[in-house]
Amino acid sequence: MQLDFEDILAGSVGRILLLILFLVSSILMGGIVGGIAWAAGRHGLDPFQMVEGMLWGPLLLINLWLIPNAFFVVSMLVYLLVNDEFSHTAWGIIVGFESLFVMLGWGLRFPSTNDTVIAWTCWAVLLVMVETGIWLHRQMRINRWAREMAELSAENAMRRAEREARATGESAEPSGSTLDSR
Repeated sequence: MQLDFEDILAGSVGRILLLILFLVSSILMGGIVGGIAWAAGRHGLDPFQMVEGMLWGPLLLINLWLIPNAFFVVSMLVYLLVNDEFSHTAWGIIVGFESLFVMLGWGLRFPSTNDTVIAWTCWAVLLVMVETGIWLHRQMRINRWAREMAELSAENAMRRAEREARATGESAEPSGSTLDSR
């Protein structure tokens, strides 16, 4: 048996690239969620300012919370390297904490309390929406093959019954009945 170094190297490089894309996408999404909430508190619910919040979102991660944010990203990097899979849960946790770091850095600096309340309320609503979307995507991935697996299980049970009937010398179906698979 020979080791296939090309396959091992390609798998390792592919996994590292996938990890980098996974982290970058979750950090950007967290920054965008925090940026939109920040823009809502800063400008009100003006749709044109929401675009500004989306564009400024990742840059808003550079604030006083940069050191705890870097510690969190490194700890999640270690978790993902050790865990061996990139899950919806990890993506949701990273998005939530990155948006929290944006809000902790910029969401407490508004001139009025009303702006602060608007920003934090928008942040909570947006975060619930994003996390619900992540959960629904996870459920869709889990249930993707449920119908096909049920049909396959029914076909296997029917074949098993036919095989047992042939072994005993009986007919698998009672006379006069038809089997509808749908």
